[in-house]
Amino acid sequence: MKDIEDGPSFLSIFYELIESGVINIIRYTKRTLTETYALAGKHKLTVYDATFLHLALETGMELKSLDTRLLRVFNSEAD
Repeated sequence: MKDIEDGPSFLSIFYELIESGVINIIRYTKRTLTETYALAGKHKLTVYDATFLHLALETGMELKSLDTRLLRVFNSEAD
């Protein structure tokens, strides 16, 4: 029960991190959904995998995965 009791203070810290810009909230728009579905179709990926691929490409972050095929697709798209 301690975790539940501590919830409000953790949420407060989380919101402060968002407001300060340390944590960025990425909102999916029609454009990003369209691009994600295009990646899924182009590479025959699930939309789930394509979402992570798109987020990594969009943010410029490295994709970490145990899925070697997904990593190959990421590397080909990132070039």
